Amino acid sequence: MFKNSFRSNVKEPFFKLLQIYAVSVAPFLAAHTKWLYWPIYKILKMNNVCFIANLGGGVGHIIIELDHFFRLLKTKEISSKKKYVWLSVPNEFSKTCIELYQGYFWQVSHNRFLYYFFLPIIMGYKDLTIDVGLSRLKWQLINGKKNCKPLSGQSYINQISKNEWQTQWLDYYKMRQKCSEYFPLKKRNIDYRYLLKELKLNEKKIALIHLKQTAINATACPTDPKTYIDALTYLKDKNFQIVFVGREKMPKIFKKFEMINYPASPAVSFKSDIALFHLADLSIIAGSGLSCLADCFDKPYLYINYWHLAFSMFLKKCLGVPALVQKKNNEFLKFSEQINLYSSLPDIGAEIFPADLYKVRNTSSDEILAALQELLEMKNENFKNSDFQNKIRTVSREYPIYYAQSKISDYFLKKHQALLG
Repeated sequence: MFKNSFRSNVKEPFFKLLQIYAVSVAPFLAAHTKWLYWPIYKILKMNNVCFIANLGGGVGHIIIELDHFFRLLKTKEISSKKKYVWLSVPNEFSKTCIELYQGYFWQVSHNRFLYYFFLPIIMGYKDLTIDVGLSRLKWQLINGKKNCKPLSGQSYINQISKNEWQTQWLDYYKMRQKCSEYFPLKKRNIDYRYLLKELKLNEKKIALIHLKQTAINATACPTDPKTYIDALTYLKDKNFQIVFVGREKMPKIFKKFEMINYPASPAVSFKSDIALFHLADLSIIAGSGLSCLADCFDKPYLYINYWHLAFSMFLKKCLGVPALVQKKNNEFLKFSEQINLYSSLPDIGAEIFPADLYKVRNTSSDEILAALQELLEMKNENFKNSDFQNKIRTVSREYPIYYAQSKISDYFLKKHQALLG
């Protein structure tokens, strides 16, 4: 969950000065010199201005957190009469989203000076802000203080507890249940022409393929590309046009499927990512924030190799195939134990798989292929959840998996039904 949302193409000495300001100077000003900003605060308050706060960088934050904000408006959890302002540092994520979604805000800007000028106000005057963050990282004072030192290169000043974070996600999922057919980030006027030309896409159905070559966050160990071969063969036989997505290097064994190597193309950009997911008919995504694009654009997808079993994605068109966690003696954790694993780990620092305590077994070839076939079958209006799929959701009502509309592959659950006990 901890993406670098601070560095944004600035020279190293200047970046270090900005980081010192963001993590030390601005919090000090917010905590100890509020009187200095009081006249500005009063003017903003009188004019009903409200700043968007704790909107992180990286695809796994900015997409789902914007979706969160728009749903808060849709469900009237926040007032539509306020003048919402989004200020950000200039980076590819903020520039793209401001270009696409600025119509939802009273004012938007990725001007660096404006962002840092208002930062102490946003940090210190919480009644001028709406917290849209779904990360444990916060860019605001809590009880008038900052409570942690950020990881190198990052600018957050607080990290909330896992319990608080879990409550955020439960509230978000409950809200999505209220407006499950509403997709505010789905655009009807995106220009695909440059992408169609650059990638030589034709009229065939499009399948996006993603994998992880490093262990980070939801990914406990790198993806073995060989486990995709059966599914890719199936997609090829079904006449899908296959596009490799993300920023990883495309494995050589994928070339025989005439796969389009998007990360190596001149078209690669965050805006092109958004366009690709709008075009896609389905995708296979390995534990990554990239899943938020499919989830918030209402696109069918497999979400595989994630060890955070408690935090299933929401979309009803999503089918999960998680990694399995093993003890050092090779004994698999029960699903209930794996669901509780994340919360049992230390409450501070980066959130990575506890490889010193456990091993992980990623999704196998047969599980990916079977899940892909299930995903295509889910388009059938008569498709119903199996008893296994209903049972794993009810293992615990304390986690988002209970409120999610996504499912876990029935084939996977039948194969590992002993872990449901």
